[in-house]
Amino acid sequence: MAKGVSKSSLLWQRFIVQIAHASMNNIQAKPRKQVIRLGKSWGRAGYKLVAKSRRDARRNVYLAYPTLAESAREVIVKESFEHFAAMMFEFIKAPVYTPEEVIGLADLEPGTEETINALMQLDTGVITVIPHLGNFEFLARWAGCSGHDMTAVVREPDDPAFAALVDELRAGCNYKIVNKGNAFRPLLRALSNRGAVGILPDQNSGDCFVPFFGMPAGTVLGPAKLAAATGAPIMPLFCTREPDDRYRMWFGEQISPHPDARTLGESELLRMTREINLQLEQGIRRVPGQYLWMHNRFKSAFEEKNRSRWPADIDVEAVTSRWETSRTIR
Repeated sequence: MAKGVSKSSLLWQRFIVQIAHASMNNIQAKPRKQVIRLGKSWGRAGYKLVAKSRRDARRNVYLAYPTLAESAREVIVKESFEHFAAMMFEFIKAPVYTPEEVIGLADLEPGTEETINALMQLDTGVITVIPHLGNFEFLARWAGCSGHDMTAVVREPDDPAFAALVDELRAGCNYKIVNKGNAFRPLLRALSNRGAVGILPDQNSGDCFVPFFGMPAGTVLGPAKLAAATGAPIMPLFCTREPDDRYRMWFGEQISPHPDARTLGESELLRMTREINLQLEQGIRRVPGQYLWMHNRFKSAFEEKNRSRWPADIDVEAVTSRWETSRTIR
């Protein structure tokens, strides 16, 4: 096993590959509504059977919503399991959609289309930051089918067979993919060509530690560095599932780099990164049951070596107490 690869992650990816290959033709032949219902049923099973992910989700939802009743937090956890299983099943189904079907499944909030058209005219290109909320895979597919020049950053899967499966399912989407480990230069080229880049910046990192739901969270600096280097604006972008299983897309508030961003250095990078987290948090609060709570988002921040890197305005006593309480949740 390669260094740094999680055994549980590897086993999970191999399990998904087996399920997908055994049932792909069957899933793709089913009506979309039936596929989503099937996915949700698997999500309910996953909630009951996968104890570690259930525990991690419960802890994260508590950290984000410490004053919410336990019963209400549990509703969010269950919805998250159902939503992401449904998303996985639709990801398997999606290659048989026509471009017209993909475009037809999306509703843009008022002003979103005009904003997209204006952003696509910028000489700098645009940096979109997208949380693990709703259906981010559908969002990239929609962008490609709509004729927008999109380059998405993805984490390369641990298992080669899983990576091949994901590549197969993304084929024909008309958007470009770059792997997270060597993405900076390709993204600079995409922006210089007035394209859009899509980054999911809301997973655990050691780059910097800024607030997320009031907690210090290890957060990537990549979007802020790109903005500082190019002058491109950062646009939070969301794609969430509606009760009728259509998708709603909207932008958060634009985050613009200071004209002297390069001179300002780390302080400007941290300012933009804090604003990214705030904007993503506001979007997540609209539909918390569609967020990926199973990821151990706050792990690095609470490692002893990183506590000195917390922002000065964090209430250390309060967040430490919240963290210690979360560790007791099963």
